[in-house]
Parts: sequence; C-alpha cells; structure tokens
Amino acid sequence: MYNKNHIKEMTRLLTLKGCTPGTINAYQACMKKVLTFLDKPVDDITTDDLLDYLQHMITLGRTSSTINQNHSIINFFFSQVLRKHHIVAPLPFMRKIKKLPEILTITEVEAILNCSQNLKHKTIFMTIYGSGLRIGEVLRLRVSDIDSKKMQLRIKEGKGRKDRYTILSERNLKCLRDYYRTYQPNDLLFFPYSYKDKPMSKNTIEKEFKSTIAAAGINKKVTPHSLRHAFASHLLENGTDIYTIKSLLGHSTLRSTEVYLQLSPSLVFSTKSPLDQESANE
Repeated sequence: MYNKNHIKEMTRLLTLKGCTPGTINAYQACMKKVLTFLDKPVDDITTDDLLDYLQHMITLGRTSSTINQNHSIINFFFSQVLRKHHIVAPLPFMRKIKKLPEILTITEVEAILNCSQNLKHKTIFMTIYGSGLRIGEVLRLRVSDIDSKKMQLRIKEGKGRKDRYTILSERNLKCLRDYYRTYQPNDLLFFPYSYKDKPMSKNTIEKEFKSTIAAAGINKKVTPHSLRHAFASHLLENGTDIYTIKSLLGHSTLRSTEVYLQLSPSLVFSTKSPLDQESANE
C-alpha cells in the first residue's frame, strides 16, 4: 500500500543527482519492497515500523552490507522525498563484518574459461578477468570501446559515473574477434539472443557462472566479480604496483585497493625485515 507518486518523486530526485539507471532501479526496488512489507499509508509509517523491516532482513539472513544499503535508501526516501528526517534519524547502521573474498587461482580461472561452452559467456568471463571489469561495466561495453591499436578498453560511466581506460590482453582481443565474427554486434557488444539493442542481464551471467564453476569442480564461494578480484591479486603478485592497479580498477581511493595486499599474503610475507637487511650489511 503506497502512493506511486512518492516513488516517482524519488526517481526525479535521483535523476537530478545524476544517479545511474542501475542505482535508480535499486532504489525503486528497495522502497517497493519496504512499503509493501509495511502495508500501511506512507504518512503512518513510524520509526518502529522501519526497525521491524530491518530486523526482518536480519531474520532472512541478509548481510550487513545489504542491510546498510537498504538503510541508506530508506533514509534518502524519508528524509529527501517525504522530508521526515526525524523518522529515520534513530535508525542504527549495522556494524560491518569485514570478510575477505575468496580468490581464484590462475589455474582455477583457466578451468572456468575452459569449461565455458558458450562463446559469448566465455568472452564475458575473459573480459572481466583480463581487464578487471565490474559485471555492469562489461555488459555496457560498446564495440567502439575496444581500441585494438592501443590495446585498451574504454569504460564509460563506471562506478561513480567515472570514465577510465584499462588494459586489453592479446588473448582477450583474439577471443573478442572470434565473438564479433560469430555474433556480429552492431553497437552494444554483448546482448541477449537476437536483441542486439538490449544489454544482457546480470542474473543471466551470474547463473551461467555458477554452472560453469560447478563444471570446473571449484567449491569456493565465488561470483563473476571474483574474476575482477583475481585480476587485481594476480597483477599484484606479478609485481604491478598498487597505484597502477588502483587506476585500472577505477577505485576512488587507495584504501579500496589495499585490500588486495591482504588477499596476496605470499607477496606481503616474502618481504624481508629491515633487521635482516641490517645484519646482511654487517
């Protein structure tokens, strides 16, 4: 039970903020779930009602990151759209449990690529890993974003609506050319079936990835995004400096990139103590 005009007003404000369509869709989906769950007029919703909803998410086993994301969306809706900041002000954010993601080895990445029977899906997985892309970024790629002369990929409006360039491997370029000859894309590089003007859905790629890792015999809890993690970790282990990796990944701050130091312990713990270096000089 909710007035659709409230969702429209939220959409208008998000559009004026310059949010991406993906962000706007996420806000819309979240608030529709919240308001449907509470099932009462928006003006009658209290702080306790919203606490009940967040508690419901905990009961469902949602992660702290997901719950906090919902918290932020609820906060925007009530403070910016309804201008009732006092209702959401008492809502606490959940303390984040920082778990390091599982990292795929180079052998496991190769197994994934070898077990992917569909050329389109294989090309997507290879591009995510070979260039360190987010799943949304790879699905928004255009044919014109591939620069085979400079061996670069242009990423338009990545996270935070920022453009950047990242590397393109020779092996990936060959795969992309095979894909181009087979599927003949016009503008959008990856599309579902014969709908060349529509992007593929993330769900499709996630389902295909899940079946591929099962076929490859990989038991780790990984997603397509894990290929991006592997890209960064493997570059770091091969001696690429962290500032270059930050640029390739499109991170806003070095803090986001520094997590890969923890994911590459062999690199960190192979460092000699300065005490040993002093002893060697004696």
